Amino acid sequence: YIVDAGFTNMPRFLAPFRSQRYHLQEFCGHRYAGPKELFNHRHLSLRNVIERTFGVLKKRFPILRSMPNYKSTRQGPLVSAYCVVHNWICLCAVMDPFFMEADNEMAAEAEADGLPRDQPDNVDMSQHGLTSQSNVRDAIATVMWLNHVHHA
Repeated sequence: YIVDAGFTNMPRFLAPFRSQRYHLQEFCGHRYAGPKELFNHRHLSLRNVIERTFGVLKKRFPILRSMPNYKSTRQGPLVSAYCVVHNWICLCAVMDPFFMEADNEMAAEAEADGLPRDQPDNVDMSQHGLTSQSNVRDAIATVMWLNHVHHA
């Protein structure tokens, strides 16, 4: 899962690097200071797209707001089906009012640092699990940086 800084970087949860620039406005006109900043910028961009997409899907298909009432084996296929229907609608609509509304809402909200949240159940919080996930994140950041520098 792509998570905000309120979560610990642990197995199955990919958090941004702390003590690095993270908000979009902080990146305007600045060069990346290194792989961690590049990773954080791309992480934030991906999180914004995911949040916007799910916000639009929930507005278009209100049943998605009550998904916890469904078995987890049903949730995935339902979300996939709604994504297919949504994409078909988007092909037919020049200006999608749900995306326009989501864009307006996101522009009105100031991006704030995430507050600490409860950790999910059944997650490997051992030192090995935390170190392993940090190594994964470091490897991703390094590959992104090398690719960025190579194409710059």
